Amino acid sequence: MKKQIFLFAILVLPLLSQAQIGLFNKDVDQQWNETLYVVGIGEIECIEERVITKGDAIIRDESTVVPIIQNGNDTIGFFRQDGEKYYYTSKTFGKEFMLYDFGVQTGDVVSICYDLLWGLYDDLPQEIEEVTKFTVTKVDLITDKNGTERKRISLDCGDVWIEGIGSLNGLIHSCRMGDGAYTKLLSYKENGAVIMEYEPDCLCEKTAINTILSQIKISPNPVHDELHLTLPNAENEIKIYDLQGKLLLQQKVGFSAEINVSMLPTGTYMLVVNGESYKFVKE
Repeated sequence: MKKQIFLFAILVLPLLSQAQIGLFNKDVDQQWNETLYVVGIGEIECIEERVITKGDAIIRDESTVVPIIQNGNDTIGFFRQDGEKYYYTSKTFGKEFMLYDFGVQTGDVVSICYDLLWGLYDDLPQEIEEVTKFTVTKVDLITDKNGTERKRISLDCGDVWIEGIGSLNGLIHSCRMGDGAYTKLLSYKENGAVIMEYEPDCLCEKTAINTILSQIKISPNPVHDELHLTLPNAENEIKIYDLQGKLLLQQKVGFSAEINVSMLPTGTYMLVVNGESYKFVKE
């Protein structure tokens, strides 16, 4: 009997010590606190603090997924797990892509198609596909406030993944290098207790950014001739891209605008308003 116990300890205990920490735990209340920053001329401005939580697992498109909730009420997307890989589907854009692979080793290459303008579509030009490939530069361990060791994965895009927590850019912002704006994970909590915590880049003066964004109205969609916009500011910059990322139109408009899109071929396009992306269909 002692020999059997000894063999069990030799064979099984090392495996237990290497057990993976899942990104989502159904028995634990998990909370990701992140901040949205914009980079101005010579300074960093905090725009908004966000609270990200998870919902109960559901069946969606014949797969078990975990809803991701922002600020307590808005479901913004869904995660699906496949082994140590996690796939994310934005509720707005509807295209699934891999966001995490916690099984990677140093030197491995991962491809993360996050960019809202050209990372969520099939049949991309090769040069665009290549910009979504990142190399794992280091894999080591980090200890959280509970004394639990978690795998830490460093990528050449400057991002870091923490096992069971996600990206230091925020849960759904893995390798997301924004143009003039970025997010940062401030803390991760389990059942209200802080597990990991990071320094903010500046003090945050909260604004009603969600209210502002909700004021953006785009109609009709699908559109035939003119796209009608209702916007939150007196000065707004709009851009229209095709699905290959080619800029087709750029102009500044006021609180409302009528954009002539009759010259565009039938298809799907991206409208970018003040850096926020929206999909529309031209009939």
